[in-house]
Parts: sequence; C-alpha cells; structure tokens
Amino acid sequence: MSERPRRLFAAVGLLAVMVGACSSGTNSEVSTRQGDKRATKAARSAADRQCRYILASTVTRRTPAPQPHDSDQLSLLRTVDVAPDTCYDRVTFNFQAVLPAKNLPPDYTVEYFPDLADKRGVTNPVKVTEPDDRGNMVQLQLQRPDRDAVIKITLAPTSIRDTTKPSRPLTYVGNLRLDLPGGLHHIIMVRKWLNDPDGVGVWVLELDRKRPFTVDTVKNSSGSTITVYVMR
Repeated sequence: MSERPRRLFAAVGLLAVMVGACSSGTNSEVSTRQGDKRATKAARSAADRQCRYILASTVTRRTPAPQPHDSDQLSLLRTVDVAPDTCYDRVTFNFQAVLPAKNLPPDYTVEYFPDLADKRGVTNPVKVTEPDDRGNMVQLQLQRPDRDAVIKITLAPTSIRDTTKPSRPLTYVGNLRLDLPGGLHHIIMVRKWLNDPDGVGVWVLELDRKRPFTVDTVKNSSGSTITVYVMR
C-alpha cells in the first residue's frame, strides 16, 4: 500500500476518534443538565410541600392598638431587616421597649392598599399616598405604578426617636428606603413614610404582584419583633 492511502486511513481513523470523543462529551453534558433539572424540580416540589402548611392570605391582619398611647408603652424601632427564604420574603421590624418590664411589640395593621374603581366600575392602578411635612397626602413614587400589589404596614405605639428623653435621640438610623438583598421572590421596594403621625410608624412594601402574606410577633430578652412574610 502506498504512503498516500496509509495517510488517508490514518486521518479517517483520527477523525472517528475525535467525533466519538466529542459525542461522548456532549452526551455527558446533556446528562448533567438533565440531572440538574431533575434536582431543581425535586427541590421545588419539596419546597411546595413545605410551604403549603403556612397559613397566609391577602386579607388585612391587625391587632388593636392601645389608646391612648402612653409613653411607657412605646416601642422604639431599632432596625428593619429584609431577607428571602424558601417559602417567602420576610421583613422584620426589631424594637426595644422604653421600659423593659413592658417589652411588647407594638400593635399592627398590615393590609393591601385598596384598588380604586371609577364610576364605571373599572379598576385603576392603586393610588399610594403619604403625608408631606404639612400633613397633606401626596403621591408616593412606586417602582411599578401600574400594579396593585402594595402593602401598608402601620405600627403603634412606636417611634424612631426616644421621646422620653429631652434630646429625643434617634433609635433608628437606617435608610428610609431600604437596600434590598438579592434572591427576593416578590418584594421590589421597602420604604418608610417620610412624616409619620406621632406615635405611629408606617412602612410600604411594593411587590411585583399580589401575594398572600402573614404576620408574626416575638418577644425576647433583648426586645421584640414583628415580621411580615410575603409568600413566594
């Protein structure tokens, strides 16, 4: 056999080996991707089973606020934390009581801003307002003003200043509009009203769509918390 046919057979053999190797690599990658998809689907299914037992809805949740708001009942806001979890996004308000003996969280009302319907019964985007420095209600700027998924959180009696002291020092020194972590399911904005009524704290949660929520309160040795859970 001449040198030329030998070279040709050798080239054909090398090409077959390369094609086989590529095919094997491609099949391995496809198999890995399929395995990842199955694992992701199984994880989501497990999360769904876990999350279904959390009781949540879009109905207003509230506890009655004590009247009048005595200074020794005041809960001082310290921090606000936002974080994602398997079943929900959570927003936690951390408080410190003026008197340790009355270390209870403030009462709350958590509700969706109502939709506005015109005379024809057509629902318009929700109108979210807040008081300005003169007490007039003005439009609050949203990320997506065409949506109706805005939750209003009213806390009382509470303050971001310790009004029992002459200097009225700030107890909450965080942002009025919070920086959000990655991985949140639905929350796209968390913001405090600029001018709260005396003894009342109001926060606004904007979501990418309307979702069920629930609320929990906890009392501990260092203070108390109110957490709003927005289901995924």
